[in-house]
Amino acid sequence: MATPESIAAPREITELNPLMDLLRELNPALQNDPVFQKISGAGGFLRDLIEDPFNYLGGGAGAGAKLAIPPLIAKFDKQLKKLKFDYDREMRNAQGSDGSAALTAADKIKKKMDAVERKRSAAIVKEQAKTPTVKTPKQGELDLSAKEGIESLLNKELLVHSSPKTGIKSLQLDPSGSSPGGVYLNRSFSDPRIFDYAEGLVSQGSPKGAAYLTRPRFSKTLDAENIDQNTLSRIDELIAEFQPKGAPTPENTNTQYILQGLSRNKANENMYFPHGFSDELNTTIADLGFDSLRYPTRKGFGKLGESDTVISLSPEETLDIIEEIPFEDIYKRMYELRKYNE
Repeated sequence: MATPESIAAPREITELNPLMDLLRELNPALQNDPVFQKISGAGGFLRDLIEDPFNYLGGGAGAGAKLAIPPLIAKFDKQLKKLKFDYDREMRNAQGSDGSAALTAADKIKKKMDAVERKRSAAIVKEQAKTPTVKTPKQGELDLSAKEGIESLLNKELLVHSSPKTGIKSLQLDPSGSSPGGVYLNRSFSDPRIFDYAEGLVSQGSPKGAAYLTRPRFSKTLDAENIDQNTLSRIDELIAEFQPKGAPTPENTNTQYILQGLSRNKANENMYFPHGFSDELNTTIADLGFDSLRYPTRKGFGKLGESDTVISLSPEETLDIIEEIPFEDIYKRMYELRKYNE
């Protein structure tokens, strides 16, 4: 049972956020991580999530998505929310003259919360039993039930591209940039990379950039964690062509690693993630018939809030900018859009 000491003083906004508490428990070292600190410091961005935590998911590609909750489970959620309010009230009263009486009342409320939580868990199990099992195709297995590729989902979403540059009217490949063969985008509006890449090198005197909301028009997207056998066979054939002969160059080594990651179903491992998309890699993937790629969350980076990465090989043809968001407005705008990519 909680004691008055456990609620003695107002806490930082990050400590009141259930997601931040969970992340801190899982990895205490995050407290000193600059990306985590940046998210934690976004009080205005996270405050509404704290006000009504029962309504929203946290983390991953579905961060911020509204839950489609069955009526019975929604009823239990409502009860838990009310009991939580009553419990917090009694714990506050315990700091005053009510003392032990308030703590006793809080203890009774806590037991009711536990009982409702058990009923809720049982209801979830029953709901899951009603849902038909859908077989998820493994790497290299053709999904015959899928009539459309992942591009059909991406084309219904808004994807975010961040840049230290402002005033961009049309996204294009930058031959002199760090990724001459691809433009990177995020699917989740809470992905910390949105803020990092838009911030630019402020410490070196560079001005802050912007985030760009884009509407994709992909024809065929290579889903890095669900590749059909035909494409895998062609990738295996290509890998041998990029075995570095003599002294390896950055380009052929990069292409070889990325293709190996796709072939070995290791697309979520950081060493196989394309940190920059070369011209050669662009041509190689385009020759396979794709105009874009979707990478899953990198292993170990989901706890920092990262989500899927989408790479456009021909942004001028497949991405329409519909809004430029100044750096200072990104937190607010991303929160407003949190439910869009459901």
